[in-house]
Amino acid sequence: MARDRIASSSHGFGLRVSFISFWICFLPSISLAYRPGEIVPMSKAGQYHASRTPWHDLIGRHCPIFAVNVEVLIPISKPTGFTGADPYKMVCGLSPFQISKFPDTISFQVGHEKFYVPWLYVINRKSSEVPLIDFHLRYSGNDLHGVTAKVIDMPHHYIEAHPDIRKHFWDPENWPKYVLVRYTWEEQSEIDVAGGFYVLFGSGSVSSSIAMACTIVVGSLSGIIMAHSLGLAVSFILAIYVLQSSKEKLTRFVRENVAETSMPGGVAKVFTTKTPSPIGRSISPLQPRVSSPAMAAIAAFSVCSPLPLSPRPGRPPIPPRRPTAPANTLEAERGVEFETGDSFFRRESAVGRDLGVLSAALHRRSLPPGGGLRVLDAMCGCGVRSLRYLAQAGAAFVWANDASEGCRPLILSNLSGHPRFSPQGDRSWVVTHLDANRVLAENYLRKEFFDLVDVDSFGSDSSFMRLAISTIRKGGLLYVTSTDGYSSGGHRPHCSLASYGAYVRPMPFSNEVGLRMLIGGALREAAALGYRISPLFSFYSYHGPVFRVMLQVDRGQLHEKSRYGFISYCHGCGNSQTFSWEELGQISCACRKGEISKSVVVSGPLWTGPLHDVTYVTDMLQLATEWGWACTNGNEVDLEKLLNQMIGEGDPRLPPGYIKLDEIASRGKMNSPPLSTLINTLQKEGYVASRSHIAPNAIKTNCPIAECIQFARRIRCSTSNRR
Repeated sequence: MARDRIASSSHGFGLRVSFISFWICFLPSISLAYRPGEIVPMSKAGQYHASRTPWHDLIGRHCPIFAVNVEVLIPISKPTGFTGADPYKMVCGLSPFQISKFPDTISFQVGHEKFYVPWLYVINRKSSEVPLIDFHLRYSGNDLHGVTAKVIDMPHHYIEAHPDIRKHFWDPENWPKYVLVRYTWEEQSEIDVAGGFYVLFGSGSVSSSIAMACTIVVGSLSGIIMAHSLGLAVSFILAIYVLQSSKEKLTRFVRENVAETSMPGGVAKVFTTKTPSPIGRSISPLQPRVSSPAMAAIAAFSVCSPLPLSPRPGRPPIPPRRPTAPANTLEAERGVEFETGDSFFRRESAVGRDLGVLSAALHRRSLPPGGGLRVLDAMCGCGVRSLRYLAQAGAAFVWANDASEGCRPLILSNLSGHPRFSPQGDRSWVVTHLDANRVLAENYLRKEFFDLVDVDSFGSDSSFMRLAISTIRKGGLLYVTSTDGYSSGGHRPHCSLASYGAYVRPMPFSNEVGLRMLIGGALREAAALGYRISPLFSFYSYHGPVFRVMLQVDRGQLHEKSRYGFISYCHGCGNSQTFSWEELGQISCACRKGEISKSVVVSGPLWTGPLHDVTYVTDMLQLATEWGWACTNGNEVDLEKLLNQMIGEGDPRLPPGYIKLDEIASRGKMNSPPLSTLINTLQKEGYVASRSHIAPNAIKTNCPIAECIQFARRIRCSTSNRR
């Protein structure tokens, strides 16, 4: 009899374990679909006069951004055969979900559920107002649960702020039409309290039934106790599993919905939360969250439960939501559109980006067949340079990195217009948010080298220089930046010494010294690694100021006669000279007859060679002409003038520095002659002379300043005699 009872008990326990396993296998799993700030892909189609357009994927800046309210302008192209007689309907679907068309609706599938959105009348609808498409998206956690859309009249404050909207929209000849689309997200509760308690109470009922059956079979007090204990164990295990699988959601739920209170037993309170509002606007309606005794029970259990309610160690925390760029930050450079948002962006730096794209395209042409151009944009900002390297320079792969993770939605939006994968299945671009030195070091350790490394740094940060050089392929390009005008002006010599290894003193051509300081610092770092560099072009822009230099990196030791030395300037006579390392003890000025004078200042070591490679810049000018960039086009910069000035500056016979006409007039005590007249005169006398792209009222020449003053005086005299 005892054996039979033990066997029956064992058999009941086996049934109970099987029952537990059966229920656990069918519990729903938690899956992550989106992170806040990520783009939700979307496609659209139109219908006019019983004909429908194919589905077209929207670019990133036109798509909704998960959990972020935003307003965008979506262009609508003129449909074929449009006469204005029939209404124009449009429909949008979230992709890459499965899409199927119905006579008047669109169906798109998210997971195992379908949400239906009717066709939206956009043009020639029953209203004379400008339409606004209002999307309402519902989500919880990382899952999208539904979407509805409707066309409403554009609010009057939009019309008042932009009075031309109505005129352009209803003009039958003005295409494409731009429709304002508003995406509003509503967060819903992630905890199904009723369903959870149904499971718990249901499992308790089943456990009680099993306990009664075991009691009848066993028929003893010990059997009853054992059966009830097993029933409680089943309920407890199920409760633990439910809480464990949903602990992240439960933690957030308790934090947002249950208030801490000192009252005995704890009281759950009802809270109201505002719907997230678009940028620059506020939505007043409040949506109350559900509160019930069941929630209070869950909250009390979560406080008493030994289960940790913190996120799982293996899962990265969800970053805080960050608003995306306002709709009015749309920019365009050479036909490429992008958004800047609240990232640091300068329109004046477009010239430097133009030069970088031209250089990258030339380098791509020089690569062997089958070798695609690989670019690393170590400090990409909003991603405009990365986008232009892909779209205009034809880069096969671009690594876009920025230390600020808050820029991720903006960068993804800008790059989403370019395919993420090539037809061969290779990645075309990737976005990371790491320190620039870490990205460079990790790629170097993995032996993943790049043809072009672009580091658009701020100030005099040169800590990346050595790692950037190590990450470049043989013969590759390094595009470096400095914005430290104080150091180049000689006002912080110890800073320039620490950053670039050059002690810089004040000189009248300080902006050119800034370029030579940057090249010299890169040359020093390259020589320590067994590389040699040569500048292809050097560009100065007054805003900032900004110093940008494109360098070619190759294997080789620093040559004994390299152009890496010192530059002197005499405040007494205005003469400047270059000195090598061997001549350090012989620095003086001819006006002092070899004597030591405080009027002579020395800066260095710096790059003392040409700032540009004439052949290379000539090829850049030809490519700019092919692309239509050479001549002025609207607000674009005339690159033909700039590149021609660089070609003139690149003559290897020209010494460092330039002479301003103001200095000639001041030292000669006369009015300065026209710049072009002085340059022509010097060239006729056998000297090399050209304009400087750094200072518009200065010349670069190998003629001493004393003789330049004599030529200038002669020009003024001849001009006066003609009068």
